[in-house]
Amino acid sequence: MISTVIADDDIEMLDWLEQIIPWEEYGFKIVARAQSGSEALEICKAEMPDVIITDITMPSISGLDLINEIKNIKPDIKSVIITCHEDFSYAQRALKVEADDYLLKYTLTSQSLIEVLKRLKNKLNTESAKKEEMYLLNKEIASNRTVLEEKFITDIIDGNLVKWEEIQRRSDVLKIKLSEKPFRIVCSFIDNYDKDIENCPFTENNLLKFCIMNIAEEIMQNEREVKCFPYGRDKIIMIYSDGSSDVFMKQRTLLRIKEFLNLVKGALKMNMSSCVSSVYDSFTDFGTAVKEATTMRDSYFFEGNGVIITQKKFFPYSDICGYLDQFRKDFIPALNTGDKSAINKLLQNLYAILESKTYTPAATKKMLSKIALDIQLAENKEENKDIQTNIDTYQALKEIFNKVVDSYLENLNGTKHQAIRKEIESVLSFIKANLNENITCESMASLVNMNSSYFSRLFKSEVGINFSDYLIGKRIEKATNFLKKTEMTIEEITKAVGLEQPSYFYKLYKKVTGKTPGEVRNNK
Repeated sequence: MISTVIADDDIEMLDWLEQIIPWEEYGFKIVARAQSGSEALEICKAEMPDVIITDITMPSISGLDLINEIKNIKPDIKSVIITCHEDFSYAQRALKVEADDYLLKYTLTSQSLIEVLKRLKNKLNTESAKKEEMYLLNKEIASNRTVLEEKFITDIIDGNLVKWEEIQRRSDVLKIKLSEKPFRIVCSFIDNYDKDIENCPFTENNLLKFCIMNIAEEIMQNEREVKCFPYGRDKIIMIYSDGSSDVFMKQRTLLRIKEFLNLVKGALKMNMSSCVSSVYDSFTDFGTAVKEATTMRDSYFFEGNGVIITQKKFFPYSDICGYLDQFRKDFIPALNTGDKSAINKLLQNLYAILESKTYTPAATKKMLSKIALDIQLAENKEENKDIQTNIDTYQALKEIFNKVVDSYLENLNGTKHQAIRKEIESVLSFIKANLNENITCESMASLVNMNSSYFSRLFKSEVGINFSDYLIGKRIEKATNFLKKTEMTIEEITKAVGLEQPSYFYKLYKKVTGKTPGEVRNNK
């Protein structure tokens, strides 16, 4: 089905559009509707639809500006403008934002809308077929060449090719143009490869590298002095011949690299970061330049994904023994007694220390790994495993560590709930089974024959958090599961977790998780 969003500030027009034709019979599905430009924009960011059908004159953002904004996010989206305006200037602006069709409301019929949809469907099918054809053709042509180019660059890095004459002879055979100008190495790494590869549409490594190389070469095709090579399973190398000033480097080169990182994230659902070496004069220093760029990888550990590093960062402390011993004196007793409040407080203090960025990434990984082992021992697990530390960013490592913490704390909650009052148990069971309903504190109090004030105090005493926070948490938990494991629309998920407005769900989800529903779905 071709996913479609409709937007108009006239609710009757929205209803009419939705009912005028049997959309699904023509291969289209309305996944959401909006009554303002800003609401439509947020929905499109979350749903990434194939088609947007919009009025021109709407509150906050006009339909024309809406199309322009969406195309910045999803350039291949198809758009149709439905308006009351016959003014030629509107048609000119529609052409400027590259709208695919322009219809007048007062002449709009079911047949004219069907004709537009057929044209859009043909256009989408044609584009899809061309993309598939070009992809298969390029894959066949480039598969062997990629292997040879990687062998060539690896031989230089490993010192098997040293003399410029030898390098030039091999590059001539491969039809690779290498400049004798001073150069920089840009080494781009797939962040958190082992953790995030499952989110990528291409999990086979050679195919993934091929796709990344295609993106890199497309971005750099107008840069005459740039050559891209695959290197290892999780990185590519760009040789950037640099006879220019540092100002030029920062403005032009960094812009191209950032564009490359953004395209990889959008197309492959993988984050990459880049490290840029200093300038080297001779290809005999090529291995040294690559080593400089690769040793800068730790420098973005605390910065997060998708960054560009041009200078190696140094961390004051690498020895964790002193702080770790001090931390364990308080933490292990708290684990053994199940003091949830003390555990959370100590962990927050630990995060604050680590996020001050004074410990090296290696020391940070080692510290969290040892503490995770302490937690698993306290949990009496039959098999204790070290947490995954082959991770490039602190945030990803913290997510893995938090899963260990959450498992332990849920165990504590499970023990606590064994002695919970029957009235609260029945409320928890009702919430679990009926999360799609309009559940309130008052309705749950009535369910167990209590007044709402007493029920609210009892609930917090028994469960540990207040009723509204617990209910929101369960709704967000279920919504996250739908986002990751189903293709349900935002409207469907909103109703399934007991909320009415997709816009409210969107704001609540971002407030609680720090991420938009679209970000979670795109990273599933």
